[in-house]
Amino acid sequence: MNSTILKSLGSIHRYSWVSLLVCWLIWVINAYDREIILRLGPSISKSFDLSPDAWGVIAALIMLSLAVMPIPGSAMSDKYGGGEKRAKFQVPLVIGMAVLSFVSGLKFISHNIVLFFALRFGVNLGAGWGEPVGVSNTAEWWPKERRGFALGAHHTGYPIGSLLSGIMAAAVLSWFGPEGWSYAFFLAIIVAVPVMLFWAKYSTRDKIVTLYKDFDAKGLTRPDAIENLQGHAKGLLKRTVTTPAITVTAVTTLLTQIV
Repeated sequence: MNSTILKSLGSIHRYSWVSLLVCWLIWVINAYDREIILRLGPSISKSFDLSPDAWGVIAALIMLSLAVMPIPGSAMSDKYGGGEKRAKFQVPLVIGMAVLSFVSGLKFISHNIVLFFALRFGVNLGAGWGEPVGVSNTAEWWPKERRGFALGAHHTGYPIGSLLSGIMAAAVLSWFGPEGWSYAFFLAIIVAVPVMLFWAKYSTRDKIVTLYKDFDAKGLTRPDAIENLQGHAKGLLKRTVTTPAITVTAVTTLLTQIV
C-alpha cells in the first residue's frame, strides 16, 4: 500500500499542493525583484551617468546584500515557529520587500541615486532573508518522502522569475522608452499583495493538523517535530550549528552555491 502511495503524487493532500503553488509564486517574485536591476543595468547607468566600473561596484554591493540576512533571519523565523507560523512570518517580509521595490520605482526616488540604491539594497536584504524561509516553509507542508520533488518544483520559480524580469524590462523600455526604466519595479507588489494576503488567511493550525493526520494515514513521514516547534525554542540555534552533520552539509552546500 505504502509503495503505491509513494509512487503517486496524486495521493498528496491538496494543502501540500496549494502551499507549493504559493511558495513557488513567492520565489518567482523574489527572483524577479533581485534580477530586474541587472536587466536594467545599461538604462540605469545611462540615467545616472555611471561608468561600467562604477555600475559593476554598485551592482555587486546590491547583490552582496543578499548574504546579510539569511542566517539571522532564518533563525528568527525558527524562533517564531514552524508550519503555519512560518507561513505567516513570510507575509510581512514579502510584502515589505515588494513595497520597497515599488517605492524605488517612483520617479522622484529613482532619480535620486542615493535613495534609489539604498532602497534596492533594502530590497535584496529582504530577498536574501526570504529565500531560506520559503524553502523551509515548502518543506514543512510536504512529507519527507516527497520533499525532493517539492523543493525541486519550488526552485523552478527562480529561472521563471529571472525570465520574467527580462521580458518585463524589455516591455517597459519598449512602452515607456529608456527614461521609463523604473516602472519595471512596480510589478512585484501587484502580485505579492494578493498572494500574501491569501497565504496569511490560508495558513492555519487546523490545516497543518489535518495535513499531518493525512500523512500518518497514508504511511508518510511528517517533517521533523514541526508540531513541537511553537516558537521561542531555547538553544535551538546553538544545537543546530554544533551538530557536525548539519554544519558539514551546510558548508558543502554553501561552496556549491558559490561555484
